Amino acid sequence: SLFALPQSVPVQLQVFSLAGRQVAQVQRGQQGAGPQQLHWDGRDQRGETLSPGLYLLGIGIEAEAKSALQLRPINIAY
Repeated sequence: SLFALPQSVPVQLQVFSLAGRQVAQVQRGQQGAGPQQLHWDGRDQRGETLSPGLYLLGIGIEAEAKSALQLRPINIAY
C-alpha cells in the first residue's frame, strides 16, 4: 500500500516535479480507513506522458478542521 488512513477522510493526491511545479492531480475525495493504493497512468494535467524520472507525490489530508501535506518520492519508469 502507498499509505494508510486511520479513519475515513478527504484526500487529495498531487504529483510535483522536483522543482515544485504541480504536474498532475491524481485522485481526490473521501477515502476509507485502511491501506490505500494509487492507480495512475503517468500522464500530466494536459494528458501527456511524463518523462521517466523522480517526482514527488503530495498526499493532502483534511481531518478535524486541520490539514496536512506529506511529500513522498516516486519514480516513473517505462
